[in-house]
Amino acid sequence: MTLKNTLSRLVLVQALYLIDINEVEPAKHMDIIPDIIKNISEPDTPFNKQDIAEKFINDMLEKIYLHRQTIDDTISPNLKKHNSVDKLNLLLKSILRCATCELYYYRTPFKVVIDEYTKITKDFFSIAETNFVNAILDKIAQHINQKS
Repeated sequence: MTLKNTLSRLVLVQALYLIDINEVEPAKHMDIIPDIIKNISEPDTPFNKQDIAEKFINDMLEKIYLHRQTIDDTISPNLKKHNSVDKLNLLLKSILRCATCELYYYRTPFKVVIDEYTKITKDFFSIAETNFVNAILDKIAQHINQKS
């Protein structure tokens, strides 16, 4: 795990959250990224634009948009308390969609993906939500591993 990957995942989650909360049209998804990167790399923060992999973020957003139904269908069977992805807290939904997309469509080791998105969850939520995300991602990783 590098700082670049961690920050890129954080920007990705923030972008997807903003896209969903503002109901941004797919054609304008990529317009959100520069503003988020600018905010993260402000002079009063310890990060700069070079710490963020924009291509990864753009590729992931495109995959999430193109494969949203598959991603949601992968998440849904693992939800006990919530019957569907749509009933989840919007930020939790964004985290799970990003992580599931990376688990499903990238060759990133499952442990790395689960650790990274669990840490992002921990930055925004309590231990209960963090454990929830960790458990869901673990089940999804096991399911994907069995299919391959």
